[in-house]
Amino acid sequence: GGATAAPGATAGGDGAPVEKERKLGVFGFAMVAYFLVCGGPFGLEIAVQAAGPFLMLTSMLIIPLVWSIPQVVVTAELSSLMNTNGGYVVWAQVAFGDLGGWLVGVNALVSTLFDLALYPMLFSTYTGAALGWESEQAIAALKLGSVLLCFCLNIRGIDAVAWMSFVITFMCVSPFVMLLVAKFDVIIGTDIHVFEVADPVDLGIFLSTMMWSYTG
Repeated sequence: GGATAAPGATAGGDGAPVEKERKLGVFGFAMVAYFLVCGGPFGLEIAVQAAGPFLMLTSMLIIPLVWSIPQVVVTAELSSLMNTNGGYVVWAQVAFGDLGGWLVGVNALVSTLFDLALYPMLFSTYTGAALGWESEQAIAALKLGSVLLCFCLNIRGIDAVAWMSFVITFMCVSPFVMLLVAKFDVIIGTDIHVFEVADPVDLGIFLSTMMWSYTG
């Protein structure tokens, strides 16, 4: 027998294993993963309006246990088992055949198109409100600018995406941290209705928003 490439390696022209170049370190991968799954607390206002603060806070403790951790375990196991970049498309293809893999790929493509359309809208809404921009032209420019920025980053490569993920994550989280520190005495002295539940509870909007927040 010839030489066998080790996991994570490919065979070169002479049959010798050639290690794949890893362009993304642990920190960069953590930033990309965090921004893919979460990226900040934006969007939870809808869940509070639909169910109230108590159910929203409770779901933030429960959903990671019953929804996110199983996804992590399955992803870690199957990624270790199949040394390929195909992800869940390949997993479905191996388990259910070519049709299953094709259906998963099409579903992922369609859902991604709708999902990614949310983020320029969220970005332009929050940024426009913060800057006091109310005209449709300004909001449209913000949406177009965010799309072009993401396009250019993807063209530059995964290392640029990782760096910008860290920058944007810092920008998303830091206002909440600064507000918490600046208004901590006000928050402590305020009668906050943490145990309040909305009447009625809109389970459709509430569950879809919370599960979307932890999907990735």
